[in-house]
This record gives sequence, structure tokens and C-alpha cells, in this order.
Amino acid sequence: MQWNNILISQTPSSDTNLWLHFLPQTLSLFFFIFVYGIFLQFQRKHRDLLEESSMLLHHMKKLHKLFFILLVAIPLLSILSIWIKPQIILTGYIILLLFSGFRVSKFFEILYIVNKNSDNSPLILRYIYLGLLWPLRFLTIAMGLLILRRYFNLSPSFHTMSTHFMQLMITLSWGYFLNQMIEALGLYLIQTKSEQQTNTLDKTAASAITLILRAILITVVIISIIQIFSEESLSAIIAGLGIGGAAIALASQDVLKNIFGGFTIMLDNPFKLGERVQVDNIDGVVEQIGFRSTRIRLLNGQLTTVPNQVMSNLSINNISQRPYLRRDISLILSLDTSKEMVNLCITILKDLFQKKYQNLTPEELPPLIYFEDILENGYLIKIVYRQNTTIWDEFVRTTEQINLDILTLFEQHNIKLAVPMRKITHMESY
Repeated sequence: MQWNNILISQTPSSDTNLWLHFLPQTLSLFFFIFVYGIFLQFQRKHRDLLEESSMLLHHMKKLHKLFFILLVAIPLLSILSIWIKPQIILTGYIILLLFSGFRVSKFFEILYIVNKNSDNSPLILRYIYLGLLWPLRFLTIAMGLLILRRYFNLSPSFHTMSTHFMQLMITLSWGYFLNQMIEALGLYLIQTKSEQQTNTLDKTAASAITLILRAILITVVIISIIQIFSEESLSAIIAGLGIGGAAIALASQDVLKNIFGGFTIMLDNPFKLGERVQVDNIDGVVEQIGFRSTRIRLLNGQLTTVPNQVMSNLSINNISQRPYLRRDISLILSLDTSKEMVNLCITILKDLFQKKYQNLTPEELPPLIYFEDILENGYLIKIVYRQNTTIWDEFVRTTEQINLDILTLFEQHNIKLAVPMRKITHMESY
């Protein structure tokens, strides 16, 4: 492509040619004026916040200088392009492009800081600003290299190197931006679970989703970079990475088993963080659910770590998930208790639960109080109730109060409990 098809190196002969000559520069000038208007509107909107932060105010002053330089430099370069060689003008545009790209990227950093300190700012908007910070710099470098490749006579080696470097900048740009979007997605999922007060296992699953997406992104970026600097085909690169991945997988079988066991726990959702579980001979409260293992605080205070492979293969009894706590009370009346006293015992116990503990149990599961069996040492009265709580301390306090109420009633009605029988076997040795 000839230079005179891009920039006219001599004085235009007519008004039409003069207009066509200045058209790209005029459009660029109007664009920067439009961006400058947005910048001023942003500054007025967040004036109070900018005055509180000296760092933000410093960056805003630098951006003011940048826009002033652009508003002066673009018309100046446009006028000079009539007489000066196009290579010199393009060099000036490249320098101006690099300077403005790196400086304008600071504007997105300011937007990120402002939105981060705002409670009403959407989470995704903050990470869009942060995601544009470095990609804008990378793309500015790539644009400068594109101008060099197209309009300057470069040596073949430098032309090839600039092509690779330009493709690298573009790859890093979309890789960095997508990485920030994945980070925003993970924080959004975790924040949503926290607001809904759902289990922390779902939060771990959200972290797993972001980890998987980030691993896929890193793999794609690495393949893209290798393809840029390598002459091998894409299928050959993927095959080579597959062989390396298989070797790594064989060397870390146990780690991978635990990781897949963690994913199984996340998908099956058998327990939540802070719940009490029984796994084999382990009984305690879940404190942490990781990709490799699960940490459980035992009832005696000790902390034990169970590999996720073991957790996923064992039967898990979730104590905290039960809707109520059940208690069975066995009262053995003495053998000299009459039939009328046995009936009286059942009656006063039913009255106790109906009047004083009427809200203790679920409506569909009232307390069961009955004469269950005749034993060798007395008459067995059975009480079965289910308390509307899963809090152990509350259950223990209620248990103590019920026991005291039963003893008080038995004392008032002169009901005696049976004495435990002891069998003594006399053995004589000869």
C-alpha cells in the first residue's frame, strides 16, 4: 500500500482533497472531545470522593493534561502532515497513541476504585473496569506494531517478530479480561450464597467453578501462545499437552482422587459447614470443606482431617439435618404398685406434657406415654417425645426440667420407682 493512499505528502490541490486529507484527524479530534466530555461529567459526579483522595485527584490532574495534549497534538500533526514526510507524522501518532493508551488506562483504574468504594455499584461493573486496565495497554502496543508493520519498510526478521509480539499482546488482552470476568463470577456466586445464607459447601462449589473456568482459560491461553511462536499445528500442540497431562495424572493419582472426591461431595451436598456429622468412628462439626480434604472438629475439641476420597466412599450421618431431637424415657415402677397407681402415673404424665410442654413437640408427633412391659423388677412406663429443636444445649436444659417435674409429681402422688435388681452368684471352689 502506497503512502499517498493514506496521508497526502504534498499540499492538496483542491478543497475536496483538503477535506479528505483532514477527515481522519477531524474524526479523531471529535472523538477525543466526546471522551473528554464524559471525563468532565464523571469528575463533576464524583467531586466529593475525588477531593477526599489525594491519589485520585493526582490521577485526574494527569488526565486533564493528557486531554489537553491530545487536543493540541492532533490538529498540529494534521497540519504538519501537509509538508512533513508521512513516516515522521506516523511516528508522532504512534508515540501519541502509546502515551494516551497507557494514561487513559489509569482512568479505568480510577473508575474501579470509585465503584469499589460505592455500595450501590454493581460487582460486574467494577471488574469490567479492572479488566480493561491492562488490555487497553496491550492493545495500544499491538496497534502501534500494526502501524509499523503496514506503513514502514521493516526487515523480514523484525516483521516476523513484530507479528508474533502483536499476536501475543492481543492474546494477553482477552486472557486478562476473561480472567477478571471469571473472578467477578466467583465473587458474585459467593456473595449471592452469603446473602441467601445457604450452606458454605455451595460457596466451595462456586470457588470450584471459578477454578475450573480459570484452568480452562489458562490452558487455552498457553496453547494460543505456543501456537504463536511455534510452527507446529494446533492438533500437534494439543497432543503434546495431552501426553504431558497424562504423565502428571499418573504421578498424582491420590491427589486427583481426593479432588474428584471433593467434587462428588459438592455435587451430592451431604452436609454444610458448621453441621455435626458422623463418619465411620468420627463424630464432630465440619469446619472446612476443601478440594483435597474436609476438616472436622471432634466433640472432644480435636481437629481431624479426612481425605475427600474417604468422605465420598463412606456413609455420612448428618446429625444437624434432623428436624428434631428425640428422647426415650424409661420409668420402672416398683412391683408393689397397684393397677390404679399405674393408671394414675400415666395420667399425670400425659397432663404434664399437655399443659406445661404443649409446644415442645411437633403437632403431628405428640408425646407417647404408655405402659410398655412387665419386668422382673417392676412395671415399665415408656415416654417418647420429639423436641422442636436441634440445639443440644436447649435440649439438655429441657431434659433436666422434665426430669425434675416427673420427680415432683411422683413425690406428690407417692409413686415409687423400682430398685435395680442385683444378682449375686455364690461360687464355691473345691
